[in-house]
Amino acid sequence: MSVSEAQASTLGIAEFNAGNQAWRGQDWVAALAAYTQATQLNPGLALAYLGCARCHVRLGAWGAAREAFTKVLRLEPANYSAWLEAGHLCRQMGELQQASGAYQRAIDASPERFEAPLAMARVLHQLDQKQLAGQAFKHAMAAAENQVTAKGSAKLTADVAHRMGQYLLELVDNAAA
Repeated sequence: MSVSEAQASTLGIAEFNAGNQAWRGQDWVAALAAYTQATQLNPGLALAYLGCARCHVRLGAWGAAREAFTKVLRLEPANYSAWLEAGHLCRQMGELQQASGAYQRAIDASPERFEAPLAMARVLHQLDQKQLAGQAFKHAMAAAENQVTAKGSAKLTADVAHRMGQYLLELVDNAAA
């Protein structure tokens, strides 16, 4: 007996939704179990793998998180969130070059968003590439300004500038902050 295309597209959705429910309740173990079940029922459900990756990060299972991010990106090579969050994970692991590469892929996927250029600026500053970090920060500010124009609020650009100042303070670069 074969599964119709319409039936195949809904496989794992209930489990995925259960994962989202557990995630909202901050029950990372239950969320991971539900997302994992969703991926078993529907190996093409990229968002379920992304849910798994996020749970693994919350649970401190960084190797498993990297594997899950890889699965997402095999299914959806231009998934902005997966590239961005994989970059964050690499930065947490101290793998700054890999973080930079992941952030660049996120920027390539959605250059109009500010989060990846801001993260890139942070990593480039850590890599002592201050000129490139400044360019990435300008990109983040321009993207934030474009979002502000679309939404009609100036709070976002102030938030981006504030975050970059915090990142520089973390690096004990008080003059640049």
